[in-house]
Amino acid sequence: MSKAAKKKSSKKRSGSEAAQFDQKTIQEFKEAFGIMDQNKDGVIDKSDLKDLYASMGQIAPDSQIDAMIKEASGPINFTVFLTLFGERLTGTDPEATIVGAFAMFDKKDCGKIKEDDLIKILQKQERRAIGRG
Repeated sequence: MSKAAKKKSSKKRSGSEAAQFDQKTIQEFKEAFGIMDQNKDGVIDKSDLKDLYASMGQIAPDSQIDAMIKEASGPINFTVFLTLFGERLTGTDPEATIVGAFAMFDKKDCGKIKEDDLIKILQKQERRAIGRG
């Protein structure tokens, strides 16, 4: 077994990472999960992430999407999604983590998202969710 495989198999997810969030934060994560789960099947998969990027006018390479999916121990349902974020935020700078998570929205790589652009993205997602877009 390789060192990387040993390291990955020895890192067990307890679920306690998700317990650190208050109800308001969990609700915000539910909303984010709902946006990312493009086909609304309760699991974020490769096609969901590709569709999410496409909805923002970007094409993500398969290698990038595959790397994102491989961070999870199995299918990314809401519990796994919350646990992944709990792990990311534990022992790291929360601001840097959040900035990194939203970097895909920053098309000009300037560290900002224009309010109008964010509104357009959210409205497009809303139209898709209700079947009008």
